[in-house]
Amino acid sequence: MLAFNLLCIAAAAPLLVPAAYVVDTGMIARDLVPVLYVKAELERFEHNTSGTIEKRTDIEDCIKLVESGTACFDITSNIRTIGSTIATVVFGSSSALDCSVHTGSIDGVQWRYFGTGPGSECDTSAELKTIRGALDAFLQDSVQGECQEVCLQMTHGGTWTGFLSVSPVGSPAPSDCGASGYGSCAAHGDSTDLGARAEINHA
Repeated sequence: MLAFNLLCIAAAAPLLVPAAYVVDTGMIARDLVPVLYVKAELERFEHNTSGTIEKRTDIEDCIKLVESGTACFDITSNIRTIGSTIATVVFGSSSALDCSVHTGSIDGVQWRYFGTGPGSECDTSAELKTIRGALDAFLQDSVQGECQEVCLQMTHGGTWTGFLSVSPVGSPAPSDCGASGYGSCAAHGDSTDLGARAEINHA
């Protein structure tokens, strides 16, 4: 991991690192509401000579499969459209320092998003393409085919935290998943192109 960090610091241009996902399908009988939790960290670091912010997509997945539901996600052909739509809302609300709850429905997916931070500073330095790439992978690897609500927590190495919850159309609207209920995690990177994703090993 040290060698990888040194390589990134020496790079002259921003480096996006591809990723894969690790899923823990442990069943928790005591939970009454079916929810799948995912935690994602989009970390950043400073260039050591120019001060330019280098963006590295480092996804940390904390997934918890609680219980099966009645409706299921079938979004294989629409992942890019769904991911791009929600990412635009995430990025736009960050740029506007808008910490309110945003909801919507697109191509069989009901979604709920809001950002948090100190005071009204719920903005992130993550680029739109970084957010879009993370959501593409999230939808493909942790949402498609699932039959429960899925929750995603995103951070970017600063004070911003973004909370996204999705549920299939035909099931109850997404809830506020909050910051609790996340299990053990595994860190991976993610590029903005689903076809270019590759797993990065972390020490």
